Amino acid sequence: MSYPRRAVLAGLAGVAATTGFLRQGQAQAPTPREVLVTPRIYFVRSDGNDDNPGLFNAANAAFRTVAKALATAAKLDQAGFRVTISIGGPTYPVTWTETIEIVHDLTGKLSIVGATGDAADVILAPSGRECILGSFYNIVSLSWLTLRPSPGRHALVAVHGARLFGSDVVFEGHPHPGESAHVYAT
Repeated sequence: MSYPRRAVLAGLAGVAATTGFLRQGQAQAPTPREVLVTPRIYFVRSDGNDDNPGLFNAANAAFRTVAKALATAAKLDQAGFRVTISIGGPTYPVTWTETIEIVHDLTGKLSIVGATGDAADVILAPSGRECILGSFYNIVSLSWLTLRPSPGRHALVAVHGARLFGSDVVFEGHPHPGESAHVYAT
């Protein structure tokens, strides 16, 4: 028995869609993003763990790294709501040696804040790097942080259309050699 060519092709497409088999070069449908219905706060603590959900300010619930919080936020459809990353620890002051690289294309605004509301309590002091690098048109507000870049590095770097705003941010250390600012933007 012969089958019409169109029916066979339609049947094969249905099999590919239901079994997950795709031809080489075919794009798979993207995984749907969680859509926020309220603002979201992710907690990052020096005694946290990146296997935690990051949704509570406790050692057994907070993330360990800002990178994990940013990667998690990048998976969201922010639907106009702000995502806040709160950085802290079990005791203060707490010093972070991680460079915060905002390289994901977020779908909304982002805030990165020190957990206590006092810039002296959360110090960003990465070794050999900038404190915060923002890129890809992200809009980021910074609050209650002390930025202490490595010698010869900028505290804040904004490239490729990123916009970084700050309030209650303390800049420490020496600016980039030959320049009089802690901020570099292109």
